[in-house]
Amino acid sequence: MLEKKFRNIVTQVKDSFLVPEYHEVRIRYVEIKDEADFWLTPEHTLSDYFVLGSFALLNSLKELKPEITVYHEPFSKRSKVTLLSDAGSKPIWVEADLLLQIVEPINTIYEELYQKEDKFMMVGLGLVTALMPQLAGADMLPSELME
Repeated sequence: MLEKKFRNIVTQVKDSFLVPEYHEVRIRYVEIKDEADFWLTPEHTLSDYFVLGSFALLNSLKELKPEITVYHEPFSKRSKVTLLSDAGSKPIWVEADLLLQIVEPINTIYEELYQKEDKFMMVGLGLVTALMPQLAGADMLPSELME
């Protein structure tokens, strides 16, 4: 029953978004952090690719510039988060600083592509908050919703 409800939610949300017109965006690595549009961790985790894809899509939508600049952060900044569930509490490490970079781009992408009038506020922050534990390996969200 719950699985069917999540499938319905996913279908409704998918139907509310425009399909973007994609444009090629080049990536240029820089050695000075202040010159970068965003930065990646040295581990190149799934979170890094999520950030990279978000910035590429933002540039594709807004056609801000033909390239995005990336800085390799030599030290991964991680935060310990305690997840609470029916099974008790579980501490996990998340790349909070990395994922917080995409709050504003996700909000902009959402504003551009979501076509329903009843838009939610702070979508970027909500998405990042939900994704941080998921990308860190915690199985919190139903797979139907994650898709």
